[in-house]
Amino acid sequence: MAAVLMTGNAPGQEAELKVSGTAGLAEMGRTDLAFNFQDGGPGVFGKPFRVGAYWASGQAGDTDGSAPRLEADGGITIDYGKKVSVTVRWTKGGGPYESNRVYADVTIANRLPEPMLEFTLQLNTLRFPTPVTANDGNPNLRAYNTGSPGILFANYGGPLPGALACDLEETDSSKPLLMKLQRGNAGDTNGSLIVMNHHDYEDGGSPWPYWPIPPKGTVHFRIGLRFVGPIPDPIAVCGDLFASFAQRYPVMPNVMAWKDRRPIAQVFFEANDTNGGRNPRKWFDSSMRVDTTTTGGVKRFQQLVFERARATLARMKRMNAQGVITWDVEGAQYPGTTYMGDPTKLATDDPAMSVAPEMAAIVDRYFKMYRDAGYRVGLTIRPQQVMVERDSSGHITNIWENDDGWNWKSDPPGDIQAFWQHQLEMKIRFARQRWGATLFYIDSNGDPGSPVSFLVMRNLAAEFPDVLLIPEQSTMGYYTATAPYRQLNMVSPNNIMSPIVRRTYPVNDGWSPCFSVINPTIESMTTSWPQLVREVKAGDILFFRAWYDAEELAAIQQVYAGARR
Repeated sequence: MAAVLMTGNAPGQEAELKVSGTAGLAEMGRTDLAFNFQDGGPGVFGKPFRVGAYWASGQAGDTDGSAPRLEADGGITIDYGKKVSVTVRWTKGGGPYESNRVYADVTIANRLPEPMLEFTLQLNTLRFPTPVTANDGNPNLRAYNTGSPGILFANYGGPLPGALACDLEETDSSKPLLMKLQRGNAGDTNGSLIVMNHHDYEDGGSPWPYWPIPPKGTVHFRIGLRFVGPIPDPIAVCGDLFASFAQRYPVMPNVMAWKDRRPIAQVFFEANDTNGGRNPRKWFDSSMRVDTTTTGGVKRFQQLVFERARATLARMKRMNAQGVITWDVEGAQYPGTTYMGDPTKLATDDPAMSVAPEMAAIVDRYFKMYRDAGYRVGLTIRPQQVMVERDSSGHITNIWENDDGWNWKSDPPGDIQAFWQHQLEMKIRFARQRWGATLFYIDSNGDPGSPVSFLVMRNLAAEFPDVLLIPEQSTMGYYTATAPYRQLNMVSPNNIMSPIVRRTYPVNDGWSPCFSVINPTIESMTTSWPQLVREVKAGDILFFRAWYDAEELAAIQQVYAGARR
């Protein structure tokens, strides 16, 4: 039988697909289709696909590949115990630009009258000519369509080096999938291609997607395999997926309309060193000798707050700022609530119930000072629920943050996205109505590389079209609804907006429709000056520390001056 021979080519070019005499694999459902790399050996081997599924009432699966299979119409169907049916159908790319591609169309049917919460599909086992690496050198090759097109690149060597791009063809992030090439160790040439609709429990940093199969329902998705030259350019190889993503998720009006790209001031009140038990919220630093346990001490603390606000206003005027974000209006009394991010726990109807009564008494006047001077105001919020524990007399004994309101943080709800969205909605609405806040730094919105779904941010942007959301963690999709945070002093390619974002959402009239908010230090600015000027010229915003005369203030002014030239 004829088979498709996948070979490498020059970097950035498509692979050359040839026909060889190697027999195909009936287990794939296509006896005329086999994957063979340039050494002529089979690129797929071993048992046919396997699946595992989980319902609240139990689980089922084809863990050893022994379930009965029906081969028909170019595909294979497994019906395991009348609980779950899976069909995989392989086809070769048919369009003029698809000569280097093959596709697996997968249909999973839930046979039970209850939702299928999780499924894991081991699609096939790939054999490469040499051990493979990802473009970033990571031996764990993974892809998620939860924030951008889901693509992993397996680069291999040999006489004709190349790469296999495995992609999730579905760019609808409301149908989230995870994919990985699983190997025993980085030196293995074999790897299992696995697709799942749930958190990867072997990767603590993977997203927590939520795409259950409804009772008696089905889902369909397509996996693409593209054979290309080594170390490929993602957009050059999978440009159709990026174009589809941009069409499905255009930049939202709140981002497009935010024309003010002047710097934003930062204000902090808490410090790690404290004045012992007399300053439980850790206001200012120990040299200020803050004491909130006496009436006179509280009054002095409040005077210090207003003095810091007046000094901040003077620097904001000098820096031509557009607004200011206060990071820690709730203080930092409890170790489990760094940057508490819940103004509803501060500005309570009953002052005795506030987490920081001495600040609650003046916080309205504090924000009004900035607004009266013509500046935007904002604060830190976070998606976790703040849990307050009190004793029988009402005194707070502990405060901690919980992902879902349950007793154990390791037991998140099925739809953690909906839970987090509710928390953020509540906090934004409160601060918007009480203080006119329009700037929100969103802290702890997930792990780096796998934050809460950007669809949550799009929902928030639609509900609050006049606010600027600045999330700590982000994916490409975040740029369609927010201005993601970048911290330049943490040296990493991810600390500046990816060129892939700018190419997916290209510059229009000299401005990128997407922008970020960059937090620089004088050290990082020295080493990244030309790039920083370019980013600001393209539309990025810089933070600056405004509560004291930080050494980078003059440099930030120079960056903006350079960007205007």
